[in-house]
Amino acid sequence: MKAHSKSIHATAQGGAVGPPPRSILDVSCGIGTQALGLAALRHAVTASDLSTMAVECADIPNRGRPSGQGRSRVDILFGNYQGGRWSMEKGAMGYFEEARKRASRRRSAWNLLLIPAVLGTWAAMWYASVQAVGQLLRYTRPGLHFVLLPDSGAGTLIGLGLLFAWLPLAMVVSNVLVATVAPARRTLDREAQAVPGTDLVSANTRLLKVMLVITPTGLFLAILGILAV
Repeated sequence: MKAHSKSIHATAQGGAVGPPPRSILDVSCGIGTQALGLAALRHAVTASDLSTMAVECADIPNRGRPSGQGRSRVDILFGNYQGGRWSMEKGAMGYFEEARKRASRRRSAWNLLLIPAVLGTWAAMWYASVQAVGQLLRYTRPGLHFVLLPDSGAGTLIGLGLLFAWLPLAMVVSNVLVATVAPARRTLDREAQAVPGTDLVSANTRLLKVMLVITPTGLFLAILGILAV
């Protein structure tokens, strides 16, 4: 780390950047090798990376240190900097990676209530949609053998597509259902104050963005299955 930072430091001075402290932006900082080293040389560094795991590692030196009390002069951010603006949108996989990180910091037992809420809502949505599609196909394809759906590869594709399609919506609905339990809502709201991005509105906003990708994909697969019956 020291070797990398001193090399960059020397390059910066050679390029007439001047002595520290200077403001430096480190895009795609990884685990912060250069950023933390430059901060140790008294530069004010803003570092970013799209990998939350890398950002977590980079921020380790600042853990438990209030601002101004021995913290490195570096702000480690999750996201990307392109074209003069910060981009935090990474699609479905980005949401689930961020959700994993946030979940690791939430300790209340009320969070466990989300598991049956999601599974129950997801199962109900899937079963209702499968029943509706099954009834339609029984009417239009009376000669087929059915379980819930046609007993064929096309039926499997329909079932998997619908399962995939309803997951984000089930998560949104389950968040709202858990929030109707007053003690759970109070506890989770307090917890969200210490973990940015975990409040009800922020969580559901992210899920709705994910739903714009996952739900049409799942429905597209289900439609392909229907057409293949």
